Amino acid sequence: MAMIQRNLILLTVLTGLSLLATPLRGQQDGQYTQFMFNRLYYTPGFAGSEGGPCLSLLYRKQWIGLEGSPEAQLISFNTPLFQQRVGLGVNLYRTSIGITRNVTAEMAYSYRIPLGQGYLGIGLSGSVRYYAEDYSDERLKGTQD
Repeated sequence: MAMIQRNLILLTVLTGLSLLATPLRGQQDGQYTQFMFNRLYYTPGFAGSEGGPCLSLLYRKQWIGLEGSPEAQLISFNTPLFQQRVGLGVNLYRTSIGITRNVTAEMAYSYRIPLGQGYLGIGLSGSVRYYAEDYSDERLKGTQD
């Protein structure tokens, strides 16, 4: 019986260690440090809150001089409609890191409820995304025999 318990403990420890060694993957949104110029990216309830049409263009490149460094471009447009009660917006953004390219088109709708001196914007958004990885990239080729 002691042999079975020892083997069971060993199997449990090996299983636990193998789970710790398993790589985890997840999605990561782009990092835009200029939040005040890009509020529609973070919340669809912002659409139409500027009082008129608003167009934003952003570009970000990290680690300049390193091939394959993170890069992001964003075009954002939003406008109020129906006496400021409804807002519509569009975000188009592209990111690239190494061999990975992502392109996203996003639509935003907001309904704005008057509250005292301002509005409460309740938003809904949907997006279409394209992900690509170029495994034929020269940077993936070994330099040694």
